[in-house]
Amino acid sequence: PYLGGMWGRDPAYCDLSQVPGLMAQEGEPLPDWYIQLLNKRGLQMQLEGKFQQNQYSHSNRRSFVMEALQQNFQQLQCSEEMPEAFEQFRNEHLQEGDRLLDYAVFMAISEHYRVQWWQWGDDVKNKSAMEILQDYPAIQKDVEVYLYSQFIMDEQWQGYADAVCEAGGYPMMDHAYSVLRN
Repeated sequence: PYLGGMWGRDPAYCDLSQVPGLMAQEGEPLPDWYIQLLNKRGLQMQLEGKFQQNQYSHSNRRSFVMEALQQNFQQLQCSEEMPEAFEQFRNEHLQEGDRLLDYAVFMAISEHYRVQWWQWGDDVKNKSAMEILQDYPAIQKDVEVYLYSQFIMDEQWQGYADAVCEAGGYPMMDHAYSVLRN
């Protein structure tokens, strides 16, 4: 098994069926908000003609997964059922120079400005991730969602890697790949 990702794991590969709060327990329905999200995305794909063309769009999958993880994150926060392991993960990565914090801030700022990074204002481009978080509190929730997505991906990868090791295999990581869009 091979995992690429120096800065962050690509949420498009997240197995939503294994995300806490999205797992359907035997005899239990999926959460209503998740069913609505699935229906909304299905309708969108139908209107865009992607069902008939049998097309797969990696960016479409990534945006769907991120929307599901964002709503899941909000549900866990509201219900105060956020896994303690995430709190530890977040605190571990909310440090200057941390690669996942850099990734999360980059993605949040990219969504906020909706332009290429080289088109960002100097007031953003020349600051560290921690300075940006302090100066732009509006992106803090988005940064937390991106950290949450990386926490979920880390948990899933670790479970997969453990299973491979138990079977006598060896998981490999490549640090030459990025999920950054720009």
